[in-house]
Amino acid sequence: IALNLRASLLYLREHTRLSDRILFCGGGARSPFWMQMFADVFNMSVMTTNIDQDAASLGAAAIAKRAAGEWHDFSGIQALHNVRNVYTPDAGHHAAYLDIFRRFILASDMLSDLGDRLREA
Repeated sequence: IALNLRASLLYLREHTRLSDRILFCGGGARSPFWMQMFADVFNMSVMTTNIDQDAASLGAAAIAKRAAGEWHDFSGIQALHNVRNVYTPDAGHHAAYLDIFRRFILASDMLSDLGDRLREA
C-alpha cells in the first residue's frame, strides 16, 4: 500500500505543488508502526490529528456550511485539527525502502504488461 501510494505521490509532485508533510486520518493512522513506515517510504513528515475517523463527516459538514453560505471558503477546517503526532522520516529506512520501491515499480510494470498481453490473447 505504502509503495503504491508513493508512486501516486511522485506523480502528484510532478503536476502540483505539495507540502513537505502529509496528514493521515482513519483506522491506519492509529498505528504508529504504519505512520512511521509511510514517513520513511514517502520521505516526508506524516502527521495525525484529533479528526481521525471523522474526516469524511467533517468534509461533508464543511461542504454543507459552504453551501449554506456560513463559510466563504474551507479555511476553517484547519482550525479544527489539533496535531496529535508527527512522524519524521528516518534516512536509513528511506534508503532501504527506495531500493524496494525500485523493484516494486519494475514488478508492477511487468504485471501490467502481462495483463495487456493476456487481454490481447
